Amino acid sequence: MTATYTFDVFSTLDGYGSYGEEGDRLKRDSAVPLRSHGSLSMNRALMAAGLVDQIMVTVFPVISGQTGTAPLFRGAADFDLELIEARTLDGHTQELTYRPRLHG
Repeated sequence: MTATYTFDVFSTLDGYGSYGEEGDRLKRDSAVPLRSHGSLSMNRALMAAGLVDQIMVTVFPVISGQTGTAPLFRGAADFDLELIEARTLDGHTQELTYRPRLHG
């Protein structure tokens, strides 16, 4: 049997202090692995607190020379990424899963 848990992470985190503090509680108390999609500021805070076990990067084969001007993790700490899984989804798109380690 599989259970699916759905909740609004923003309302869950609202009023609970920092993302790192609440992320630590959610990670510790959750019976299922947690995933975060979106919210760059939340993901940066969770990474800075050492709460991220894996980073999944999906690479789409396009060049955004005119529109791709803002670095995704601008202002984040430096991390070394250990590749732990790679797969091709549709013959073109790559899904890469990394384990982050704070650089230095």
